[in-house]
Amino acid sequence: MLKVEIGKANFSALTKQAQTQDIAITSHGKVEAYLVSPERYDRFLAVAETAPDAIAQLENEWRRRIAEMNTPEKRKVLREMKTKSLEEILAGGALADEQPVPRRKA
Repeated sequence: MLKVEIGKANFSALTKQAQTQDIAITSHGKVEAYLVSPERYDRFLAVAETAPDAIAQLENEWRRRIAEMNTPEKRKVLREMKTKSLEEILAGGALADEQPVPRRKA
């Protein structure tokens, strides 16, 4: 990493301010750099190092859950949910191997 000493009088004030808020350094209205606290910079690095693994884990979990839902039994339940009322689903059993729930007589 390149470290540069800047002798401007306001730089000291900016580094103190960067401890509590991020600072965008601009030139002609375009952001050229950011000044952040060392703690925030360390968090950025930690996230950058773990993010690819975390995203891959989320994607794998998503694919696993989609595969779990893609079974004949679960497709049947989904079809029933789209075409039947809740009372009909509950009366007939939500899954093919369920027995209908007997209705109570009042």
